[in-house]
Amino acid sequence: MAITLAACVASTCFSGCASVVNSPKQTVSFNSTPSGAKVYLDGVQVGTTPYVCEIKRGRCPEVVFKKDGYVPEKHKMTDSLDAAPYFAGNLGLCLLWVVPGVIGFITDPITGAMWEYDFPNVNVHLTPEKTNVPAKK
Repeated sequence: MAITLAACVASTCFSGCASVVNSPKQTVSFNSTPSGAKVYLDGVQVGTTPYVCEIKRGRCPEVVFKKDGYVPEKHKMTDSLDAAPYFAGNLGLCLLWVVPGVIGFITDPITGAMWEYDFPNVNVHLTPEKTNVPAKK
């Protein structure tokens, strides 16, 4: 019983509200027209469209789609503050018990849980490369 109580107190003290509500990773899907494009996150190939993965929140990687015969398409992911669990929860903890609230304000930015990707479904239309066709005379 004492161990269970100690674990509950420790988890309350050393986590933020956004860390409890949100996972430190967010599911993101990548699609292209046509499908079958290679997906690169920050220069590392991670899959082929259609592709779904979990990305650490707060990272904002650059995504590049590449397919033979098509112009590579770049996309910079953006995120924004998921303010409700971050401010409301941690402020509430500060009012009830100062230490966990303060720790929550520190923990949530470190884990990235306070951020949410603005567009978790990335869809691109690939443009065919121009071929060098000799002009007719």
